Amino acid sequence: MKKVAACLLLILCLCIGITGAEALSIEIVAPSEGSRILAPKRDFYVIASLDREGQTPEGKPFNVRFELSLNGNPTPLRTITSAVDDNGLTPATAIETDYANGWTPATSADIVASPLPDLVFDPAQPSSKLDPEKKAVVMEYYAAALIQGGCTKDFDTDYDSKYSQDLEDGSYTLTITAVGKDDGLVLDTESIDLTFGSVPDKILSRFSPAEHMTNVTAFAEANDSHMYLDLFPGYWDAKTLPHGTEPSTLFYEIVKRWRVSDTLEYLNGTVRGIIYCVHETSATQAVEIGGMASALLLDSDSMLWYYYDIGDTTVKYDTGNGSTAEKKGSIVAFDADDRLVLTRAEIRGDGVTEVPEADYVCSPDLADKQVDWNVSNGVFVKPKQLLSIFGAVTPIQPDPEDVVANDDGTYSVNNRIATVHYSVLDGTTEVLSFDAKLVKLIRYGINGDKASIYEFRHDIPIPDDFDSPLTVKLSAFDSHGDPVEGTSETFVMHLNESSSGGCSTGFASLLALLLIPLLLIKYDRSRWEQ
Repeated sequence: MKKVAACLLLILCLCIGITGAEALSIEIVAPSEGSRILAPKRDFYVIASLDREGQTPEGKPFNVRFELSLNGNPTPLRTITSAVDDNGLTPATAIETDYANGWTPATSADIVASPLPDLVFDPAQPSSKLDPEKKAVVMEYYAAALIQGGCTKDFDTDYDSKYSQDLEDGSYTLTITAVGKDDGLVLDTESIDLTFGSVPDKILSRFSPAEHMTNVTAFAEANDSHMYLDLFPGYWDAKTLPHGTEPSTLFYEIVKRWRVSDTLEYLNGTVRGIIYCVHETSATQAVEIGGMASALLLDSDSMLWYYYDIGDTTVKYDTGNGSTAEKKGSIVAFDADDRLVLTRAEIRGDGVTEVPEADYVCSPDLADKQVDWNVSNGVFVKPKQLLSIFGAVTPIQPDPEDVVANDDGTYSVNNRIATVHYSVLDGTTEVLSFDAKLVKLIRYGINGDKASIYEFRHDIPIPDDFDSPLTVKLSAFDSHGDPVEGTSETFVMHLNESSSGGCSTGFASLLALLLIPLLLIKYDRSRWEQ
């Protein structure tokens, strides 16, 4: 009896050992939870983490099959299957490291170490580089597939020869299955539900710098608004992939693929656009805003615009009593029909000596200025000081001929709020008028030398003989010189009488220091100039 029990125990142990040796756990990490509503016809990545539970890839090689089915139809609309070698990985020879329409700063070795599925083909069939059913990769810690929905069917693919149906609105099931390379046995499987349709509420914003990203994330959560954080197909950032001890640094871009899918996501639903550090070549401008402009959506009721109430994420400033402080910005909405807001005024200089040229650089993190947080209530300045007016504008809907679709998936938007006109009044008499103050802002240390095209800092050197209140009126014009409604603002410059302000050199100093061309309409020279 004891011998029988011992035999049974041995058999049980062997079974447990075999089960443990062949165990595998797969988990779909993209599309991630909360990101499983996709725009109709868009391409997307499926990424799965692989827990081999102690096995090496060559110890138990397997392939991964990716299937997408429309609910109610048992036949998959898409089936993509990997082809690993005896090492249990997608072979290097099956990865097109010299793909003509891709770009990376990395090496071929980097690509092979963390390949994107877009580059996979059957090396025995060179024409399979265009086969959408080959676009799957299996590595030690992840498996991934590119699933094409129809939006890029004319770009580097045999889509039409493989698929008769685009991924239109509807409910779908995505299933991934790991099967043994040699025996075809199912090792693990997982399914999730996907919906092709409209994300009801979404964020349009730059995701850098870090403080801004933190603010945008909190804003999105507070408004139950979606942020697109999963990788778009053709935008491969390998450091985000499941990995071992060290993530890969590979970045690889196929612009004609990812930009189309990115654009599609902003053509429906409520879009909350946040104006901050949007430069001309950013994806926010050239892809997302550009795509919406092309679709005539920038003036739609579903497009909501926001800005930082102080014009920046954080501003450090001189409190005026020998100490410094900082103020955090909050993301707030533009008022209805308002296309221009003044966010703060900065005052530099002691009123005695001229402000140095270095003070004309925008550095929100330097406490080298005093700040008025409510410009509309008036600002107090001394002669010889530098008054800097900060503000933000919204994009405007251009005419169709002002939006050009480029070959690389970007859009050139050739009309926006471009300049601000200032008029200075002494009572009801205009003493100065100047145009061509450009709407752009370069922040020192952010975006390099790329200007934010929906924000501005306009510098006004205060003349030596300034001694009584002046009213400043401003309004904006588009790229064609036409006035833009909703851009009129007014504030008063008051004399700060806490000190005398130094000797008088007259109004000529104001003209000399303005940073951009002025159109002088009229002024009282006896008052402003010696």
